[in-house]
Amino acid sequence: MESKELAKSQIQAVIDTLLDSAADKNLMVSDSVNSALRKIAKKHPNDILNVCCQFCKRNGKLDKEHLSEILKTMEHICQEYIVEIDGDTIIMLVDFAMDVMTQSVAYEPIVQLPASGVLVALGGKHCVQVVEGLSKKLEVGVIPHYTIPYTLGSLASCNAFGIVPYIRNILEIVLPLLGTIKLDYHKHATAYALGRFSDAINEYMSNIKQAPDSTITISMFYAEMGIAYDILSNNWLYTREPKVVESVLLAMSSIFSVLSVEKVNQQTQKIIPVLLSLYKKQKEPLAITQCLGSVIQVAALVNGTLLEPLLTPILHTLGELVCIAPDYAQPELLRNHSEVLRCYERLTMHFTDHCLDYLFVQLRNNNDKERIKALLILTHLVNSSESIVQSRLNIFLQAVFDLLNEQNNRVKKAVLKMVVAFAYKGFLPKQGEQKYLEFIVKLCCKQQPSLKNGELDQQELLDLQTTADNTLYMLSTSVIELETVLWNLLLNCFLAAEYSDSCITLLRCLTHLAARKHPKETCEAAFVRCLALLVQPLPAFRGTFVLNFLKNIKLHQSETYRPVWDTKIPHLVKYLEQNYDNFQDKEWEDLIFDFLTLVIQSVHDDKFNETLVIEAKKQLSLYTSKPSEKCLLLKCLAITTCHIKNENLVLEVLGSIIEMVKLNEGQEFNACAEAVGICSRSHLKIVLGKLSSIRKDMLTKRSSKLLQFNFMNNQKNEAETDRVGLFFKRFCLLTEFYTQCKFYLAFKFTHHKYLNNLHNHIHLHLDKTKTDR
Repeated sequence: MESKELAKSQIQAVIDTLLDSAADKNLMVSDSVNSALRKIAKKHPNDILNVCCQFCKRNGKLDKEHLSEILKTMEHICQEYIVEIDGDTIIMLVDFAMDVMTQSVAYEPIVQLPASGVLVALGGKHCVQVVEGLSKKLEVGVIPHYTIPYTLGSLASCNAFGIVPYIRNILEIVLPLLGTIKLDYHKHATAYALGRFSDAINEYMSNIKQAPDSTITISMFYAEMGIAYDILSNNWLYTREPKVVESVLLAMSSIFSVLSVEKVNQQTQKIIPVLLSLYKKQKEPLAITQCLGSVIQVAALVNGTLLEPLLTPILHTLGELVCIAPDYAQPELLRNHSEVLRCYERLTMHFTDHCLDYLFVQLRNNNDKERIKALLILTHLVNSSESIVQSRLNIFLQAVFDLLNEQNNRVKKAVLKMVVAFAYKGFLPKQGEQKYLEFIVKLCCKQQPSLKNGELDQQELLDLQTTADNTLYMLSTSVIELETVLWNLLLNCFLAAEYSDSCITLLRCLTHLAARKHPKETCEAAFVRCLALLVQPLPAFRGTFVLNFLKNIKLHQSETYRPVWDTKIPHLVKYLEQNYDNFQDKEWEDLIFDFLTLVIQSVHDDKFNETLVIEAKKQLSLYTSKPSEKCLLLKCLAITTCHIKNENLVLEVLGSIIEMVKLNEGQEFNACAEAVGICSRSHLKIVLGKLSSIRKDMLTKRSSKLLQFNFMNNQKNEAETDRVGLFFKRFCLLTEFYTQCKFYLAFKFTHHKYLNNLHNHIHLHLDKTKTDR
């Protein structure tokens, strides 16, 4: 027994020492002390609370910050360990907190509010003891300390079942005093309590079956709440202090729901004009909107005709409060925006035709801001009350369709939200959803400022693109009904040049869709496109996205390619991961060529090879302004051509390789030469024949139609250039072209002999040119 007492006294001594440093000026010290006290409380909550009370009483002249920190620690312990606190400690804590809270008549929230917090924490489980302690401070005809109604209100928020049976008795004492309260902080605390009492009554009625006293009805509070509402709306609402007005409005929004039907009928048309006018006076609109929303909701349920004469001014005023460009640095404005949308929702539920007509007119408005507001409101209605919109669905779908070509980027962003809402609810037309979805894909591409967007900065344009990216991925992964439409649309966009900016987003979406697609269709065109995109795999991790997509597609009806597929693709992914900081272009290119060759050999199907060649030829035009992708695709085309047996198709490929390349561009020129050289590995005679044909055509002045050199197409330049000089320039190009090709010719052939033959033809032609002159 003595050892236990000794241990207890030692714990108390430790706690006492810690409390001395609870408000140390060094933040690390004070945080460590509070943390230590809370850890001790896990095993000794009663000891800590008792020592805290004794410490505060013993040190009566503690500074406010120190006392506040101790009270906050006590509040935390009461919240976390309320079940373990014994009855004697509860009574002691109630008395202690009441004394600290009310000992000073001055406004000292730094101490008084934490003390109130201790009482509220205790009241969660021991409401009777706390209410009895607070009731002792309520005297008829005497204005109570401001913390008394404030604590009662806070207690009502956390324990409605415990406080509601006492509300009428409390109001009988408090209501006669409302007209005599002058101090702003006192009005704030009392209004707060009245609002929380109303919320507690509603909560009690909503759960009446679980309530301790089921005989309590809402009508029992009509008279008291009617008096409170009159005083707040007629007197306190016109206080000059904005914070008090805000508290009064919040209280009124709660009280309005517990007024009698007669009172609602009497007050609705009086209070709404007052609230609408307050928007011009109050800097912060949130409390006004919350109060207006409550009035609309209650009045519409009681008697819808009460609001009908006021609909137009209400809709107009609310329209001004819709945020077309939310500022996340101002959360109050965002909350107000949400409350405004809820007001529209409540009005539309009861005045559907009037409100929807109003929105339709706004959608047709020439003013961009009004259209954006209408779109945001309509989006909210579709998300929250879809049945309301269904009666006019076709009209709104057409209105949104007409906006798909809108140039203003802020309107585009609003239309994007609208399309997503329609998509999730399954409202998009079954035969026309592709147009709406294509609109989103276009937004995934880099956005350009339009003349109407002078106020839109570059960051907003980037945000719009990012939003579209995330939206498209979200639709692809969560709206099962759109999977087939999205697959076809996104695959077509992936193969189109105008969507190249969004290829990574498209790949993300297609990867998910391909994984879910059963049965799978073959995707030769997508495979060819992916090969070209692999040329620059590091920026934005494009290569990884390409390879992840390839994993999930089907390349050929047979499964013979699968071993290569399942081995090589992970190997390429691993290479990118391991060589990100030491990337070698040539080594990576060789890996791609090796992968392509192994795939072709494993499939071993001439028709498949021809399909790849045809697709590669088609896609060369996609890379007019992307030389790196074009060069890689030329070489892949050449590798595939090595496996083609159709000589006519080989000739077509050689023609495409030569004609599609800008031969005055060094990179493309070398790639063209290398591709022709690769083709010669399997089609030597065809390649030599093609080169010989080109040589002869050049010497007979027909080269411009066949080779389509860019500098020859400019007739003005050609007229100004000496014929012999131009002829030598063409000759030099062909000579260089052949010299490049020779490094890739896989045969025993003396290229000097070919060049000497070319020289002889040139000299003969020059002699003929001089004779003509």
